[in-house]
Amino acid sequence: MNLTSFFGKIIRSVLFWSFLLTGLVYFSLRLFLLHENTPVKVAKDLSQKLERRSSEAVNIKIDLIEKIQKQNGISSLDILFELEELYEIDFFVGVLKNEKIIFWNHSDYFSEELIQPNDTSSFAFDKTTGSAFLLESETIGEFKIIVMDLVYENHTFSNDHINIGFAPEYGSYADLYLLKLDSSGVSYPVLSKYGKPLFYIQSKTANGIPFPSFYLIYLFLALLLLLAFAYVILYRILPGRNKINSVGLNTLIFVVAIVLIQTAMRIAGPGVFFFDSELFDPMAFSSGILLPSLGFLLLHVEAFLAIALALYNLWIKDNGTNLTSSRLLRTIFYVFAFFILLVIQVYVVENIFYQTSVPLTFSKFFMHNAWSYAVFGSAAMFSIATIVLLRGLFTKITYLGFKKPVLFLIFLGVFVFLSVLIYLFKAINIALIPFMAAIILIFFFHSRSIQNIRNQFITLSISLFFVFSALLTYLIFTTNKLKSEQSQQLTALQLSTNNDPLFEFLWSETEKQLRNDTVIQSRILLSENDKSIVDQQIKDYFFSKYVSDYYKKYDIELTICNSTSELLIQPENLSFNCESYFNEMVRERGTNTNIKGLYLIDDDIQGVYYLAIIPFGDSSGAISREHTTLYFEFYFKYIPEGLGYPELLIDERKGFSKEITNYSFATYKDSVLIYKSGNYLYPSNYYQFNSPGKSKVVSNNFSHIIHKSENGKIVVVSLPVKSLAIALAPFAFFFLLMAIPGFAFFLLSDIRNYLKQLRITFRFKLQILIISSLLLSFIIIGFSTVYYITDVYNKKNDDFLFEKTQSILIELEHKLKNEDISRAELQDYLHQLLLKFSLVFFSDINLYDLNGRLLASSRYDIFDQHLVSKQMNPQAYRAMFIEDKLYFKHEEQIGDSRYLSSYIPFKSEKGDVLAYINLPYFARESEIRNEISSLILTYINLFLVISGVVVFLVLLLSRRLLQPLQMIQDKMRSLRIDRVNEKIVWKSKDELGQFVAQYNTLLDELAESAERLARSERESAWREMAKQVAHEIKNPLTPMRLSVQYLLKAWNDEDPDIAKKIKNTSETLINQIDTLSSIASAFSDFARLPVSKPEKINLILLLNNLIVLFNNHPNITFKTNFEHEAAIWISTDQANMNRIFTNLIKNSVQAIGERQNGLIDIQVHADNNRINIIIKDNGKGMSSDEARRVFTPNFTTKSSGMGIGLAMVHNLVTTSGGEIHFETEQGSGTTFYLQLPLY
Repeated sequence: MNLTSFFGKIIRSVLFWSFLLTGLVYFSLRLFLLHENTPVKVAKDLSQKLERRSSEAVNIKIDLIEKIQKQNGISSLDILFELEELYEIDFFVGVLKNEKIIFWNHSDYFSEELIQPNDTSSFAFDKTTGSAFLLESETIGEFKIIVMDLVYENHTFSNDHINIGFAPEYGSYADLYLLKLDSSGVSYPVLSKYGKPLFYIQSKTANGIPFPSFYLIYLFLALLLLLAFAYVILYRILPGRNKINSVGLNTLIFVVAIVLIQTAMRIAGPGVFFFDSELFDPMAFSSGILLPSLGFLLLHVEAFLAIALALYNLWIKDNGTNLTSSRLLRTIFYVFAFFILLVIQVYVVENIFYQTSVPLTFSKFFMHNAWSYAVFGSAAMFSIATIVLLRGLFTKITYLGFKKPVLFLIFLGVFVFLSVLIYLFKAINIALIPFMAAIILIFFFHSRSIQNIRNQFITLSISLFFVFSALLTYLIFTTNKLKSEQSQQLTALQLSTNNDPLFEFLWSETEKQLRNDTVIQSRILLSENDKSIVDQQIKDYFFSKYVSDYYKKYDIELTICNSTSELLIQPENLSFNCESYFNEMVRERGTNTNIKGLYLIDDDIQGVYYLAIIPFGDSSGAISREHTTLYFEFYFKYIPEGLGYPELLIDERKGFSKEITNYSFATYKDSVLIYKSGNYLYPSNYYQFNSPGKSKVVSNNFSHIIHKSENGKIVVVSLPVKSLAIALAPFAFFFLLMAIPGFAFFLLSDIRNYLKQLRITFRFKLQILIISSLLLSFIIIGFSTVYYITDVYNKKNDDFLFEKTQSILIELEHKLKNEDISRAELQDYLHQLLLKFSLVFFSDINLYDLNGRLLASSRYDIFDQHLVSKQMNPQAYRAMFIEDKLYFKHEEQIGDSRYLSSYIPFKSEKGDVLAYINLPYFARESEIRNEISSLILTYINLFLVISGVVVFLVLLLSRRLLQPLQMIQDKMRSLRIDRVNEKIVWKSKDELGQFVAQYNTLLDELAESAERLARSERESAWREMAKQVAHEIKNPLTPMRLSVQYLLKAWNDEDPDIAKKIKNTSETLINQIDTLSSIASAFSDFARLPVSKPEKINLILLLNNLIVLFNNHPNITFKTNFEHEAAIWISTDQANMNRIFTNLIKNSVQAIGERQNGLIDIQVHADNNRINIIIKDNGKGMSSDEARRVFTPNFTTKSSGMGIGLAMVHNLVTTSGGEIHFETEQGSGTTFYLQLPLY
């Protein structure tokens, strides 16, 4: 078994056992949830927890009684308020004296009605809210000790800040059930320790088995992991997945298998997962049948990612060698698929963002919940799948073999075609056009070769992640902007609606019942002396019997009038006749409805205001002794006024956006401003604000939506425009969300190749060290900056709160210094005064009496809605009343919202404390959270950008810093003893400079040694050449001497053929003299430097002419590869160039000799300002010893010749400003490389 098979077997085993283990974990967790979360089990657990909490409450009560008895009773409140341990427990502990509370340990809401039962242990409900409490109480003399525990919290409105459900102490499962007093419907009893039902629970979901969100998330993650292992195993068992000719079949099998898995899960339903749970609720996300919920979105996107990864791995094995159809048609098809994939990417992601109802805004980073991150993860996962497919498609396109310019033209044509379609039909976001252009440029920048596409994954992937993150950022920005505008439009429409049809319908029935109500009639007939008591009884009766859940959204005021009743109007302190006041209101501002006695009042404020009039009796006294009329005022205000608590009071069930507290509002009537609210400064005249006809305006960094109603009113809803920092906030988040898993995949997909390329060089170590140090520094600086700014902000906020508290104290002392603020008649006046100051000082204001009881408030809603007790915070009360502090500040909490709250005593002119002023500075705390959130998001983006710049600079500077080492490495690699070696220029005198200087010194020493060696070689060569010259000269001299001697002998012998012999001897002598002359000329030409006459020469033409001259050998083929076929111009001596290339080509021809299939390859291409010429032959080549002496004069490998041709070529090339070197292998051939300057 080889190593590859061994590791393959290990991988298969790991995948199989991981799949089994994940499946075991998943189904075990599922069974656990089914067992632990059954209604019967939850009811039983609640019973046990109630019993345990009841025992704890009894122990707390007994312990407190013992402490009181040790002190011989409660002589002073100091004893109670100094018990620190009472502030740390999560039970409410109170002490009452004569039914008035004198001690409390928490400011959480509690109802005094709950502490009235006589039994010492009970489970009680608050009728006004529906909240349930566990109660323990005991009376000791005039004191009553109560210990109360909130079991179930309920409110008449709902939002993210307020908890509705079982208290955290009663378990996460219980929070998924409703509390009921009766057993109607599918409900389950929660029993007391005596076995009697205390209350009943009912599931919030249809199937009766809800699940906590965190358990649901764990279970779903296990399902995703299980499916991931299943997809990997499915891919690995594909038949012939490593065979090129089975790519299409395997692709089809894999896609069909995944579709079957997804379909099977839907069919199996609850057998696989809890598809009726919150994760699969269409309220969070829904987009048709294919994507009906957020859960199915995640499942399908994971499946799409698996398909993309499988296709990528299959595609990169198909190198296009098995093409059977037209390359052009396939290329166009793949290019269209490339762009269609980009279109799908934009459409799907935009649809994901638009169809979800979970918060996607990054202006409040801490608003995100698990479902928000699920949406972000889905978009990122789909984008990764798109990137994988794009890389696979481009790889296939490149495999088809078209040259880069042709391929670019094809892409450009398709891009222009689709861009025109997108622009004309506007069927998809216009951002797709620059997105497509950016993707094309990225791929073509990295497409110098197939190897680049597959291997340069770092820069390519970073570029793709960058562009896709920018796209997601833009899409989420535009989607949030569109949703925000739609929310503004809906709010404007709601605010333009003056009537409430459902209210009018309900009132028509209520009015009939009231007219015939004998209880009210009997109360009206009572004595006039008891009028104030009777009026209160009528009011209590009306509110308890007739005010249903729907009516509770209104502020209701009931006024009982007769002909002599007076009505006191606060804070103006004006008195009016009661009937006249209401009749005047109807006459001036009332509009009749379809119901008799019900009028719609125009209050010029954004809300609904009804006045209902029901008379009882008449002036003749048919029923009562005088005419009595009940006036019902119903006022519903859409938007809570002022700063402070408004976001706590928003009822999201009424369809209002969570952003509504950031809105500003204005109402114009007849173009005149009659109402405004919020931070925006509206002009008094509408036409100063907007020209007629526009329904949307952007001005002063606010976006305004305008709605004109039929009654002539114009409603304006304004929202601050998101800043650039908020718009760019998602970029870093999406980049990291895609980059981390994306890099992991691309690394694992070809890990062997990447490991081969990875070299742990000194430069790599230096880069990693510098980058990690800088990034760590940025992280530390970021945390330090956030901490410092938060600390400074808090300190400034503390100072600001103190100054504001002092200012309010001064204003209240000025207004109330002569008033007895404890009088009940001043309650309305105090409220109006505090409301006025709250708008001036941008903070709510509460006023508590000396017993810690609420006297007045600028916003009673927070108390009326039972979000907080009307008792003062006990720690603040202890600081003010017990410890006599002049100022106290600490953090308080309502729901999950924390805020600063300050307290200061309000004193009379004599210095006596009359009350305590409280500023719950909720608005400022919210502002701090938003500022810190914005700071964190901005810094993350800056961190990402700076990190990118740092990495780029480190790579650049490290290359520059290590340039001497690289230069030395390159110089040493090209170091040659037979030529002048260039020194390194390095001006710095640092350690590297010293190293370079030492290297240059060694070069000088090497040059001197080379010169000595060259001189020795030249002297030896000249000696050899002198011998050769002598030998060559001797060769013709011997026949010349013999010829002369033979002629002389013939002359002396008077040979009759003397004339003929003279002629023959002369011809011989002339031939030998010519030989001597040619020898002299050859050595003379080599010895002296030729005089160069530079001129403009077409190198291509010169080479073509020489090829024609030598192209007469049938066994030799000439091959040319000229970068420019027409001309490449150089400036040199043409004769010298002829001699150079003639010698080189001649040598190649002679080296090939009589060999068959001889080849001489001549290549020419330009590089910067140089021209590179390569002359390559497949001749006999040279040995290493021959190669060493090839440029030495008098050296030749041929049987004839004087061995000076290549030496002369070397001199001529050097004289022309060029370079020449060669590579040779004996038996394979020789290649000469020439480099000459361009013209």
